[in-house]
Amino acid sequence: MLLFFSTKPVPSQFHPDQYPAAAEQQKIQAMTCYALLLHNDTEKLTAAQQAMLADVLEMTTTVPTGKPIYIFPRIGTKSPFASKAEDILRQTGLTHLARIEEGVALYGTGYSADTSQTDAGSRAHLPAAMRLADPMLQQVYVDQHALAALFAQYTSRPLHRIPVKEQGRHALLVANASMGLALDSAEIDYLQQLYQKYDRNPTDAELMMFAQVNSEHCRHKIFNARWIIDQQQQEPSLFSMIRYTHQQNPQGVISAYKDNAAIIQGHAITCFTPRQSFASSPSVSSSATPAPLSMPFIYAKQQTQVGLILKVETHNHPTAISPFPGAATGTGGEIRDEAATGRGGKSKAGMVGFMVSHLRIPAYTQSWEQTDYGRPEHIASPLEIMLQAPLGAARFGNEFGRPNITGFFRTLEYHHPLSGEYLGYHKPLMLAGGTGHVAQQHWQKKKVAAGTRLLVLGGPAMLIGL
Repeated sequence: MLLFFSTKPVPSQFHPDQYPAAAEQQKIQAMTCYALLLHNDTEKLTAAQQAMLADVLEMTTTVPTGKPIYIFPRIGTKSPFASKAEDILRQTGLTHLARIEEGVALYGTGYSADTSQTDAGSRAHLPAAMRLADPMLQQVYVDQHALAALFAQYTSRPLHRIPVKEQGRHALLVANASMGLALDSAEIDYLQQLYQKYDRNPTDAELMMFAQVNSEHCRHKIFNARWIIDQQQQEPSLFSMIRYTHQQNPQGVISAYKDNAAIIQGHAITCFTPRQSFASSPSVSSSATPAPLSMPFIYAKQQTQVGLILKVETHNHPTAISPFPGAATGTGGEIRDEAATGRGGKSKAGMVGFMVSHLRIPAYTQSWEQTDYGRPEHIASPLEIMLQAPLGAARFGNEFGRPNITGFFRTLEYHHPLSGEYLGYHKPLMLAGGTGHVAQQHWQKKKVAAGTRLLVLGGPAMLIGL
């Protein structure tokens, strides 16, 4: 059973303010709304559960008149909000909740969401609503019936074999184009030789995973580019130059350029950590009641040698397309990498940096911002980026209890006097960095033996470098 609830006007606090401004221009009223899916059609919410939801979701009984259209996550995806909210609501006793999603209901004066009507007045606000939706993460649903597709349960598609043995390189070229893998010529050659060696055809899942893991987003292959100066190829690559400092001065460095983050020499700290079972603890008398299996450890202070974790990464293109979630997941990736350093680290504090083209603030344009050369339509403006992206990065860090405590910001556009080129950061630089610590016994990863089973965790996600 699919249920709908309307709450307060958007935006909520600490959220990008795209809806009020756009609604003002388009005469649209925007309300936060929630769609809840119960496990089966016969279940209903009790009066107590309805009261609890009204309190938790801050429901309202006052909603605009007319039929709204909805902006919710794209079909086939599940938002981070859903994962958190479902855990919270199930803890309150709503055990038969299958899923919840947060969205926006848009109400327009004289507007009908019925797309079967063809008169201009009834659909006048649909293009405006489409402009309000984030094209990377959201889509427009014309009514609640259409929104049901977001909650549909889909079965996994069967694996499809790519006929490399029969068709050779041509089969990989066709798969590359039809699946949008963005493989370059060298990668296609590598895959052809690999599957010829193993004498079998690859599956579509294997090729998709290879394309993501080996993408520029994940592997930063451009860092291995070689410099050519005055038609002469230079010996060190870009990445070799980056690593040169460590090669010349490795003292104090425990791990660099081989893990998710670097580890440098740290110090001894006192931690409050689980140490031993109640039953075996000398501080507990033999007459003490044995600890239940769910609580086999006691927490105590103990001294541990730790290394310091250092991590910096960029999330430029996602921030250009969708500033708030693009920067948020940039910070999220940085936190994840510190946690995945060695055999498990702990992220402590973060920083963010942004470099964009001139802001051109309305009614506050500066003398050096007069010439506007435009930008590609699919990317946000520098002002939109700086209004939304820092909040996205801060929100993600705060929700993990790992705040961003410092950062930097600059704008730059430059007219080259010799080449005549006009340069700028229309595609922004979004830098996410952080520091933390990892215990000495966890500095190095263990080797994974051949045949070890791997468990992949996580739900539906976009193909942005899984």
